[in-house]
Formats: sequence, structure tokens, C-alpha cells
Amino acid sequence: MSDRKAELERKKAKLQAIRESKRLREGSKKLPEDVSSRVDRDPVKEVDDMLSSLGIAPVSDVLSSLSSSASMPPELDQLTSTPPSSLQIQSMSITPKG
Repeated sequence: MSDRKAELERKKAKLQAIRESKRLREGSKKLPEDVSSRVDRDPVKEVDDMLSSLGIAPVSDVLSSLSSSASMPPELDQLTSTPPSSLQIQSMSITPKG
């Protein structure tokens, strides 16, 4: 009878060890609470909020202003993208002395 009792105790201990290792494995698969809350956030909104707090225009505003400037008429676009003639490099021909 004591052999049977000892066998049951060993099986109980083994089962407890299996349950404990399973619990640890499942626990390690879960993301920590602070990580899971970061996954749910919108990174673009976070960046916009940070930039706004620093007094910098949010990315969405900058992108919308860029897209509106791309839709400017060609004559206005040329005026804004071409430097004044005083800043343009004049081509010079250099002749070797010979």
C-alpha cells in the first residue's frame, strides 16, 4: 500500500511541475501591460502630439501643405522653385594657357 501511495505522490509532483512550466511558458508569451498599451497607440498621432507640444507643426499639417504646393499652377511653381538670377551660377569658359 505504501508503494502505491509513494507512486501517487510522485505523479502529483510531476503533474504540479508540468502545470508550473506550462504557466511560465504562457506567461512569457503574453506582452507586458506597458508594451501592449503601446501597441494599441497610433504612432503618427503620438509624433504629432510631441511636435505640437514643442511648437512645431504636426507632420500631417506639413504634408498637407506640401501637397497643396504641388498643385500650384506651373507659372507660380516656377517662381517659387527657381532661385533669382543673381544667385544662379554663370557658366564660364576657361582656356588653358599654351
